[in-house]
Amino acid sequence: MTDQPPAPTGDVSRPDSRRLGTTAVVVGLALFAAYIYFDGKKSRDAAEARLAEQVSQNAELQKSMANLQEVVSDLKTSKLYQQQEQAIARDASLTAVQVAKTAEDRIAQLRSALKVWQAKRSEVLDGEAGRKIASDWKLVERADRLLSPYLPTAETADQLAQRLDSLMQPVKRAAEQDTAFTPSKDLQSRISDIESSVNEQLDEIQRATRDLAALAKEASALTPHETMTLQAALDTVQEHRDQERREAEDAALGQARREGADRIAREKAEAQRKIDMAQAEATKLAGEQAAAKIVQEAQAEQRRQQEAMAAKKLAEEKAARDADFEKALPDIKHYLSALVENGTTYTKNAAKPGPVSYAKLVEWHAMKEGRTGMEGLMYVASIQNDRNQGPIPKFIGSASGFERTNTPELRKAHALLLKYAKQMVEKGLLAP
Repeated sequence: MTDQPPAPTGDVSRPDSRRLGTTAVVVGLALFAAYIYFDGKKSRDAAEARLAEQVSQNAELQKSMANLQEVVSDLKTSKLYQQQEQAIARDASLTAVQVAKTAEDRIAQLRSALKVWQAKRSEVLDGEAGRKIASDWKLVERADRLLSPYLPTAETADQLAQRLDSLMQPVKRAAEQDTAFTPSKDLQSRISDIESSVNEQLDEIQRATRDLAALAKEASALTPHETMTLQAALDTVQEHRDQERREAEDAALGQARREGADRIAREKAEAQRKIDMAQAEATKLAGEQAAAKIVQEAQAEQRRQQEAMAAKKLAEEKAARDADFEKALPDIKHYLSALVENGTTYTKNAAKPGPVSYAKLVEWHAMKEGRTGMEGLMYVASIQNDRNQGPIPKFIGSASGFERTNTPELRKAHALLLKYAKQMVEKGLLAP
């Protein structure tokens, strides 16, 4: 019989408590390690996500900052350009102001030069220097050319000053309001044109003053005329000139009439010759009755020819008058500006601006010869007339006043009016 091992002592149905405790600890540690691992991974993933989001936000922020810097740069550049435009505008305004200031100074010089000219002119016309000039007709003719009615006057300076002031109004308002204003090229050009015009007028009046002074100096050694002033001598020259012009015009018109009469006589003779030939031919070929008919037709043809010749003569005379009028038109517009410019006084209808009415000129005796007509012309030109008075003197209304205003310009203006008034009505330069 085989020996059996000894049976274990104690209760074999219960596990060893120490092994169980060890196992539990190991399992707990494993679970804790797993928890720590997975929780750490989750935290790392969240941190990485937050980091990626932060990086993305930082990139957007950097992009926004870059855009902001670009906007700031653009704003700075835009402001620079704005400042540049403002500087250019101020420079253009200052240039216009400087040119205008120069023009104003020159206008002041022109006014002073005109006063000197008028004083010298009056001195020579009525003083001893003028009587010395009047003693030599060659010097009188030179004086006549120097004392041109087309020289600048105080009205010229006034008109230039008014134009300049009107053009400078927007520039002055901009300066008062400290506003950047760029004058247009047209505005700057017009201001420069006024400056040039003032310079030309100033040079012209100063040159005339020097020439007149030189003429008086040249005549200083001559003996003064006993009775005649230079003004009277110039009046005589103008009267002779007007007389020569009228004689030349009359001679030209007479020559035209003679030539027209000769031509008409030749045409009549030729027409009569044809009638005579027609009568002879009619008598020869068709007897008295047929001849009478032919003669009637020839006479009718002759009448038609005579009417045509008369109409042609009238047309030629009208053409000659029109040509003479066109030649005189610049003088008419200059000397009679107080009548031909548009206005509301001395018209047929005060509500509609237009030239002076011929009927009003007749009413105020301006169409009469001599002193009465000249005084009537001065009255219409200067009393309650809203047009440019031009070279016609202002009406004073006395014998001594007429002596002072009886100028070559007045006589010239009145002569033009008497000669061309009806044609001025036809051409629309005077109202009916």
